[in-house]
Amino acid sequence: MRKYSVLLLSIYLMITSSCTMAMSVPTNFVLVTDDTISGVTRINTTTNTVEAFIPTLAPAFGIAVAPGAMFAYASIGTLDAVVRIDLATNMVDLTIPVGLTPNIVAINPAGTQVWVLNAGSSDISVIDIASNTVVRTITLPGNSEPGGIVFTPDGINVYISARLNLAVYELNVATGNVIATIPISPDPVGLTITPDGKTVYVATFMFGGHTVIPISTATNTAGAPIDVGGEPDQLAISADGKTLYVTNTTSNPGNVQTVDTATNTAGTTIPVGITQPSQPVGIALTFDGTTLYVALNMDDFSVVPIDVATGAVGAEIFIGGAINGPRLIAAPPFPPQAQNPTAMVTSDNLLDVAICGITIQWLPVGSSQVTSYQIFQNGILIGTVQATDPLTFTTFVSVCGSFCVLTNQSFSISSVTSNGATAQVPVVIL
Repeated sequence: MRKYSVLLLSIYLMITSSCTMAMSVPTNFVLVTDDTISGVTRINTTTNTVEAFIPTLAPAFGIAVAPGAMFAYASIGTLDAVVRIDLATNMVDLTIPVGLTPNIVAINPAGTQVWVLNAGSSDISVIDIASNTVVRTITLPGNSEPGGIVFTPDGINVYISARLNLAVYELNVATGNVIATIPISPDPVGLTITPDGKTVYVATFMFGGHTVIPISTATNTAGAPIDVGGEPDQLAISADGKTLYVTNTTSNPGNVQTVDTATNTAGTTIPVGITQPSQPVGIALTFDGTTLYVALNMDDFSVVPIDVATGAVGAEIFIGGAINGPRLIAAPPFPPQAQNPTAMVTSDNLLDVAICGITIQWLPVGSSQVTSYQIFQNGILIGTVQATDPLTFTTFVSVCGSFCVLTNQSFSISSVTSNGATAQVPVVIL
């Protein structure tokens, strides 16, 4: 009887999970800023064509798309301001004053705050997304000139590169306090972090750096520099965290260098651009994790797609200005993963020695865009848990002999966003 009840429960969960409706918000786009054009270009990543030009009062620099892909925020350095872009209308609907010469902008994983790096005043303006006002200003040590930012996946801490101080700072998001200083030389700029939050990578841009440096988030110590062959600027990481992508701005021909994150060694060099030097700068991974888009800042004045699976470079998409061109790129953020999922035997079925209970638990992703979690056993969907419910799921498996031995069993969890996208992570069996 118990077996039939479990079977009926599993079938019910499969049916109900398949009936969940998702919001229809387009995520097949990237946004590109430009050094000389007063506007942001929107590229359709399905057709690889320009689908909209969004005017701004002056050229934008940094840009980030909020979770849910309904709004984006871009910095306007000459106006000491950030603008909000309504992605339904492709128009600027708000202008928010910030510090001096804002450059890079980033949105926390929960989608509640925009952090704006102000290069001219060496501080950070924190914008509350609900009210679209600056609610806090965080002063960085000395004349730091911040140039890069990345949040930890849980949103608790954030890493900031300080170009003039030759350091990367770790800050607590809640307090704004610096909790670690990691010396990095020369010229730390672009930052990214692995999906598991264990390693931050920093690009050393000018003065012959030619390297990307890994930082262990467990110890906040820098590892051995990785020679990437040129002056690296911006970084992106694959959805599975296995491959780092680096734009080398001064290489001729301009290229994107891959790095194996398991060994921290340089891999494939991918030339980009028809006219050289193409000066690749900004780089972003699409929402579905299949394609990279790279901004070519000089001569080509275009954006080029790269297929992640094959490394094939697609046709250039022209958008640039008359002197310098495309600068930075933003895509809708990749779906966040469930954190620290584990499975353990919680009960033996005394009435039937052929099955036992397995309980799977995990931590929330800290993002309002996640609506539910799907649980898979050996690749088969066995249940769905809503994000508002307790994050635990119990299932039953066959045993080997008279004990609960998890032989030939594997579990995984997918976080499901309001856009219907998923990010799957394996469950650790204790």
